[in-house]
Amino acid sequence: MQLGFDLTFEQLLSRDGLAVVDGHFRRFLKSRDQSDYDALKMFNNVPDSVSSTEYDALIMAITPHLAAFISDLFGLNEARSFSDDDVLSARLCTFRSQFVSAKAASTVPTIDVASWSLTTQWIAASIGCAPDEMTQEQLVDFGLGLSANDDATARLVDWCTGVYHCDEAVQFRQWPVFWQPSKVTDWRVSVTKNADFTRFESANQHLISRDQFTLTPTYWDRDQSMIHVDYCRYCHDRSVDYCRTGFLQKKGDPSQGFREDSSGEVLSGCPLDEKISQMHWFKRRHQHISALIAVMIDNPFCAVTGHRICNDCMKSCIFQKQDPVDTPQVESRVLQDVLSLRWGVEIVDLLMKWHPLRREEALPQMSNQRRVLVMGLGPSGFSMLHHLWMRGCAVTGMDGAHLSAWPFGDPMQPIADYSDICEDLSTRKPLGFGGVCEYGITVRWDKNLLNLVYLSLLRRADCALVGDVRFGGTVTVDDAWRLGFDHLVLALGAGLPKALNIPNSLCNGMNQASDFLMMLHSTGAYNPAYPLGTEMALPCVVIGAGLTAVDAATEAQTYYLQLVQTVNLRLSRAIGMTSQSQVKAAFSAHEWTQLQQWASHGGQLRRLKQEANRRGISPCYRALLSEWGGVHLVYRSQLTASPAYRKNHQELQSALDAGIIFHAQTDVVRANMDTHGSVCELACLQPWLFGGVNWVDRRVYDLKIVGRSLTGRVCCRANLVSGMVFKLSSNVSGSSWLDDVWVLDDVVDDSVSFQPLAARPGLLCTEDKLPEELRLTAPYQQVTLPARHVLVATGSQPNTAFEYEHRGHFERSGVFYARQGIAEDGMALIDVQDSSQAFFTTYARGEQRVSLVGDLHPTYHGSVVKALASSRAAIPSIMQHINALSQRGPSQLDRLPQLRDFQVRVHSVTAVTPTMTWLVLHAPWLSQRVLPGTLYRLRLGYADSGMQSSDSVCLQPSDYDPQEQTISFLFDHRSLAKQELASVSVGQIIGCMGPTGVGISSQKMTKRVLLIADDSRLGSSLLYRRHYASISVGVDYYVQHSQLAAELVRSLPITDVQWMPDNDTLFRTQIAKNLSNYSAIVFHGASVHVRDWYRQYHRFCHVDNRVKYNALPELIGYVGGAMQCGLKGICAKCLQWQIDPVTGQRTKAVYACSWQDQPLHLVDLDHTISRDEDLDVFSRLNRVWVNLPSSMPSPSTV
Repeated sequence: MQLGFDLTFEQLLSRDGLAVVDGHFRRFLKSRDQSDYDALKMFNNVPDSVSSTEYDALIMAITPHLAAFISDLFGLNEARSFSDDDVLSARLCTFRSQFVSAKAASTVPTIDVASWSLTTQWIAASIGCAPDEMTQEQLVDFGLGLSANDDATARLVDWCTGVYHCDEAVQFRQWPVFWQPSKVTDWRVSVTKNADFTRFESANQHLISRDQFTLTPTYWDRDQSMIHVDYCRYCHDRSVDYCRTGFLQKKGDPSQGFREDSSGEVLSGCPLDEKISQMHWFKRRHQHISALIAVMIDNPFCAVTGHRICNDCMKSCIFQKQDPVDTPQVESRVLQDVLSLRWGVEIVDLLMKWHPLRREEALPQMSNQRRVLVMGLGPSGFSMLHHLWMRGCAVTGMDGAHLSAWPFGDPMQPIADYSDICEDLSTRKPLGFGGVCEYGITVRWDKNLLNLVYLSLLRRADCALVGDVRFGGTVTVDDAWRLGFDHLVLALGAGLPKALNIPNSLCNGMNQASDFLMMLHSTGAYNPAYPLGTEMALPCVVIGAGLTAVDAATEAQTYYLQLVQTVNLRLSRAIGMTSQSQVKAAFSAHEWTQLQQWASHGGQLRRLKQEANRRGISPCYRALLSEWGGVHLVYRSQLTASPAYRKNHQELQSALDAGIIFHAQTDVVRANMDTHGSVCELACLQPWLFGGVNWVDRRVYDLKIVGRSLTGRVCCRANLVSGMVFKLSSNVSGSSWLDDVWVLDDVVDDSVSFQPLAARPGLLCTEDKLPEELRLTAPYQQVTLPARHVLVATGSQPNTAFEYEHRGHFERSGVFYARQGIAEDGMALIDVQDSSQAFFTTYARGEQRVSLVGDLHPTYHGSVVKALASSRAAIPSIMQHINALSQRGPSQLDRLPQLRDFQVRVHSVTAVTPTMTWLVLHAPWLSQRVLPGTLYRLRLGYADSGMQSSDSVCLQPSDYDPQEQTISFLFDHRSLAKQELASVSVGQIIGCMGPTGVGISSQKMTKRVLLIADDSRLGSSLLYRRHYASISVGVDYYVQHSQLAAELVRSLPITDVQWMPDNDTLFRTQIAKNLSNYSAIVFHGASVHVRDWYRQYHRFCHVDNRVKYNALPELIGYVGGAMQCGLKGICAKCLQWQIDPVTGQRTKAVYACSWQDQPLHLVDLDHTISRDEDLDVFSRLNRVWVNLPSSMPSPSTV
């Protein structure tokens, strides 16, 4: 790579080198314009001395010089690179100004269709083609070739007007040259709706042909982008660029706040204060590098903003009564155009770290000898790393995800072409870097752009990235100080997805949307060559209507279309290479039926695609999806009240166009199950339509409970009909009667009787607690929605799990951590009037402070661009604190090398039995933090090819040795991921995250402990036995007898084992005699065994609900089950229902990865069994498939 100005590429990567680059630019500028040089020098010396107006003028003056310097630096000729496209887009805009009237689309003229058709023939003949073969470029050339005062010009103007109103002109109306803004109406989405306004479908009949996870092609080309660039009013010079600053209630008076749109969204403009109008201005003049320079003044991470990510600028656009300028599309086009240049990646990387037009962070500061730990590598985390590094800090970013090595060679080498670091999204290997950008955002956004951020951080000295670190397990707050960090920033994002508390919630086939999206995007399950992931069946219903729900719905549909083809191919291949009877023997009858249906649907899709290919058209899956049941969004309120509609109706429209059906005013009250315990339909409520009926002040009094009925008298009998559903509630504060759902069973005069529909049964036993009266809501009707798979997306909360596990560090304020500002001395924590500027937690130990950004802050919660803005807003106060810290001694500067201890390698691997492996890991850091009752997530990395698994394995340790720095695990080979884990080599680096969970209590026990295990958890029970032996009088260790258990006991070997009988003899004989000698009984085995042991114990200890013994020991059982992220509250795969021990009714769902051993009287044991991974039919199919001699082609090749 040959750079201009005698610079080297290495200088572009270092703090010192960038200072040299800056010096060259200033000499370059001085040689071109002394006055501009002086103005920039004054600005850089005293940025705050320059007013906003002067700053805007400076940007417009200096940016072209900076673009010229960058062109010379990288040996580019910008004008030549874009010459053809620039000419075309310029001619496009000229044609619009001459021939296309802005009022043509809205004004309906009298059009002579026959005359218009003749003109079409005339234009086509003049061009020399048929009318249906005419292109936009040919039309523009034809129009601009006409004389200004020619009759032909007037004829073409009339023809262009007719394009908007003639049915025959559909093909021409799609051209960018004829785009016109539409008026904003009450309905921002184009839908058809039923009479009740409860079912909505897209009114646009688009093809539905996406059946794999390649990039959704929605980015605009240069013509489309240039139309909107030309549409912009360039308001920056008049201080009305509301897209950036926000739309004020009164111009020039910020004290009155911002306006709100019709949905109640505040029009606050771009959270990053991006120079949007300036970007448009430069782009309109084809100054492409200048346009990017304008963007990156305040948005160095434009790679992860723009189209399909943010739209705050569009909402605040000066055009409020018609379509706004689509700035996100333009911004993405600006970035893509520069990336298309040779060395475009290096231009973007340079402007991230060096930008003379920034008020702050124009140039990286020299090292200040301060070290900061940022916990979390999502948008707020990686942007905070950048800002701290720019301010001179040495930074380390840690994340719970497994970080992949840079997959494109040496990151310190220059990248000539952006395409060299791009992959097809359907086969791209997840990096693990980027948080929600990686595992949450779908392929509507090009994740290759995330490579630009990852690359930039990897290249920086004094910037370390460490994966497989769980905050609160691997590293705690106290560990941060022990490692020598001066400050800790929490950028942990959102988590704790909310379980839906309805009957049968989280039964088989019902998952959290976050679990599905993480499985899909972080494990590589979107890759058709990988093992099949989560099962999916249609109809699929997504409960919720936020953007996560919309993403889950569109991805579920694509995932289903891909998986049925994969099942079809793999199942037919397996049968062809073996036999149907042999393959069928691996599955139950129910599983085989399900597989046959998937295979049948896959066959239908393959035939449809083959027919479409034969005819030379794109396939459309709309009819098949409708036949199979499709994918549905269900929301309890109006469509226009949904978060997706209010925040980004364009994404909602895109989902509807893809065939998703939206059900509004539909409240799910119960999940109904089939005979196999899987969800089959959802019982819902929709409004009972009564025109003009007032239901206010309807009350039921004289309440009584008769059997399972609630009876009473109603104050007004009018319009009451049997079968109506009501949510009865009490006006008494704290009453348990809140919105329970009842069906009006009978009404005679003023006497009424209700039956419970989704009421808590315990209420039927509490007549003494009946309120004097209950209020009637407006009535509902019962409806059912078929649903063979359900995804729940009903919201999430900030990730504050640390405080639940390590109490006493951070005070809370609602669901967030309490926040404070920093005083002028940089040390004292104070309350601040503007809560948006409070970035510190309440933690204060000496000089040690902890700050927070992103979703942990209520002002910046909920979007990628707000997360980026939070780091930008927080950095001044964080640096104020860092600069106030005492000087570090020389001995304190040598602690950071301990980060090497986070690396984990295979120490030994031993096949104990043909199906069980004993794995010993050398883990210097983790081996000092082992807690019995916690787990570790092991991952080999992402598959390179073939049928290797990219999934993780969550295991509890069997042993550990702090002196030897080892942790040991015993595991079976039931999944492909475990089979790969068993094949590792000594010395191999492995990803190991943990410990996760609260662990077993270390409180001393005054009696013995009874520990019962089975072969599935025999290994981890060894550590349990070791722990309980250290805190109790002794341990009686029983193992459920099996051939495998006997083999393990003999091979390991394990001593002092007592074998447990198959029946409840143990409880009736030995335990009965010694029950009072135990402080606790611990069941540690598979879900079904834990449930059976508990029931045996329960039968023995209870007769007619009277406890035989006055003092029973505490009963604890393992409820870990299937897991994915192991981070508590991110994916929510491990959600486990707890119950009221008196009524047996569900109370709350807890995260089993955080609390793996729970008091069994609180556990819904049937739900524990339903979560067991052995119930996954795909795990069986994967095992069948992987044993075949060769892999199968992906659906894309069919």
